[in-house]
Amino acid sequence: MQTKVSMVVPCYNKVSYIDEMLQSVYDQLYDNIELILVNDGSTDGTRESIAKWELKLKSRGFSVIIIDQENLGVGVAVKRGLSQISGEYVCFPDCDDILHPQYVSKMANALDKDITVDWVIVNVIGEQSRMTSDILRDSLLLLFGRWAVWTKMVRVTYLQHCRVLQNFIESRTSQEPQINIPLALGGSVPVMIDETLYDYRIADGSISGNTRIAASEYYTFFKSYEQLEISVLEKYNFADDCNILLAEIGILRVLYFGYGDAGKTLWTDQAHASLGVNLKTKILQYVSKFERKFETFLKKFSEDTFGLMPNDLNVNIICFIFEIKMRNVSIEKPDHLIKIVENAENIVVCAALSKTTQSFLPIILNLGVKPSHYWDSSADEHNKILISGIVVTKPAYKQLKPRDAVIILALKPEVSSAIAAEAKQGQLLDLSDIKQYLSWAIFHQNRGV
Repeated sequence: MQTKVSMVVPCYNKVSYIDEMLQSVYDQLYDNIELILVNDGSTDGTRESIAKWELKLKSRGFSVIIIDQENLGVGVAVKRGLSQISGEYVCFPDCDDILHPQYVSKMANALDKDITVDWVIVNVIGEQSRMTSDILRDSLLLLFGRWAVWTKMVRVTYLQHCRVLQNFIESRTSQEPQINIPLALGGSVPVMIDETLYDYRIADGSISGNTRIAASEYYTFFKSYEQLEISVLEKYNFADDCNILLAEIGILRVLYFGYGDAGKTLWTDQAHASLGVNLKTKILQYVSKFERKFETFLKKFSEDTFGLMPNDLNVNIICFIFEIKMRNVSIEKPDHLIKIVENAENIVVCAALSKTTQSFLPIILNLGVKPSHYWDSSADEHNKILISGIVVTKPAYKQLKPRDAVIILALKPEVSSAIAAEAKQGQLLDLSDIKQYLSWAIFHQNRGV
């Protein structure tokens, strides 16, 4: 008998999309689904489309609950839907996206397989996809509510443990912080399913990726989003200075990196030209309340990074360091990684021209790791990393020796796999290994100061 999965879907004026979405629900390779559709006062025919699908979905064997409310916003809609769930697991797809046939079954099976797993996250594909499994694994709280809620399935007992429904804020802005922040604070780490099972679509009228929306409107929307995050943190007695600053950092990151030209306009628009400077200043001022040695390290790193990419705030990596220290993260000594790095005959950085490499290289160099070679398949004699004049060459995998450390700084699994297949003689370190090593190294260098 399959475990019952509740699916809460807020619906508002998406008549052009909802038929395809409900067809993708119908096509799920899973049979025990409770579909809760909350019509948030639609006026464009969305409700009529739902009515046409009700009998078909029930004939498929699904339980279908339709809730009608006046237009009160997505937060109210999701809260009402959550109050009706009877399944053991719950997920939250949007009414204008498309679920892959194994969207439900893959996540439900992961929860069935291991009772210690409380929630799972899948990959998403879409024009403006802003989530990566790597970021989600390594920095749950840092991104706060800005990870897409529709990529998740949660064990209902964990949802209850996190008091999501009791503390749910009825907001028109979003439903994401009200779910995501409690899940992150609940103490359970999600399992990633490294498969693309969801198609995110930018619907007409959506702020996501809409280049017709002025930069100032983006800023206004996401500042209200930031305030919603802070309100949720206050509900959980977690709105300290550090978390509020992280919320602000995250919003600025989304504005710059997530919304194309409209987002980048914020950094050249005179009204917001000081955002980047203010962000750096706030980080350093906050850090200065703590350890002087760490302040010096971060200041040097920040200067390197901001000098390296004056038009691209490398907020991900600054926050990576910042969160490790400010949260007093307990970092176990990674003996096997230390041994590989310290005993390496040569240290080779692969995928050296990637943005990921250029993000992490200042940290690696500041911690005293000294790569001897920088390789990238797209390199020629003119390619250089834009820091310290480092020359990047094409890979010479046949020259590798057994004690060489090969650092693969690539986000895409297929790139890492391709490099690993070639680098047969070296000791391989991927991005997760390097983050583990750097976390320990940063913590170790600054403890007790």
